[in-house]
Amino acid sequence: MSEIKPQKAMHLYLDEEKKNPKHIGHKYCVMEKYDGWYMYIDCIDGQWQEIKSRAGRVIPSMINYTKQFQSVDGKYRPKRNVRLIFEGVIPNEKGYPTEFKTANGWFNRKAPIHKPVLLMCHDLLTFDHLDTPFKTRYETLQYLIGIYRQNKLVDGLGAVPILYTSNRPSEWYGTYENIIKQYDNQGEGVILKRLDAPYSSDKRNADLLKIKCEKTFELRVVGKVEGEGKYKGTLGKLIVEDANGIRNGISGMSDEQRHLWWKDFEGTIEGAIVEVQCMKVLSNKSLREGRFKAVRHDKTEIDTL
Repeated sequence: MSEIKPQKAMHLYLDEEKKNPKHIGHKYCVMEKYDGWYMYIDCIDGQWQEIKSRAGRVIPSMINYTKQFQSVDGKYRPKRNVRLIFEGVIPNEKGYPTEFKTANGWFNRKAPIHKPVLLMCHDLLTFDHLDTPFKTRYETLQYLIGIYRQNKLVDGLGAVPILYTSNRPSEWYGTYENIIKQYDNQGEGVILKRLDAPYSSDKRNADLLKIKCEKTFELRVVGKVEGEGKYKGTLGKLIVEDANGIRNGISGMSDEQRHLWWKDFEGTIEGAIVEVQCMKVLSNKSLREGRFKAVRHDKTEIDTL
């Protein structure tokens, strides 16, 4: 049996920068990207194995969920050798996904985790048919999860919803903008899976793309810009400055922050140091998808882009 390694997601902007972008003209499933732990479990010769990490190591903290899979009646187990891939997500008191840095500590423990974990499944592989298109793999995934949920076989098991399918990057970026405003502006981004693509073990290509913020800087607020459309008459963007005086406009503020900071800019946010996220810093020092993350009251120095 050949070894299957995790498929790697490529940033959409990296494919866009190529002379011949591979995503052009293809339809992709657009799914939310969760701030969770990548996990998988194999069913070999009709027996569920152990839940493992991206690196292929058994996860001791997930032993109770492993036992649930292993106790599934034989009639509900896949007849072929398969791998179920999912994100382990721990909801917080608001029902939002717990931030990775916190969830990481819980999942890393050797003792069984005693918090409810959502197993958000996004792929189901058949070992001898990795060339099966994602559309078919996802349909099979939904069928399996439907049976397991109906019979209450494994707690927290669910499929990552497909928000829609599209071949238009403008729509993908629009969805990204909506997703990252979730969870008090802590959303992660989106994953794009090409409908007709096979599973590319251990590869990074345009079959699997992602849109998310990757870089973080502390910058000083030096100005404001009025918004347009629904943000007319309130704050549209904050102007932030780095240690060399390079300025950028950023968005991502909550409606409450937009109203407060527009009304009393000098008394609330002017001169403050804020944490800013972006996908990348372009050659002209502008920020690709620059977004406000938080006010950093603990910082006195700012970064250089």
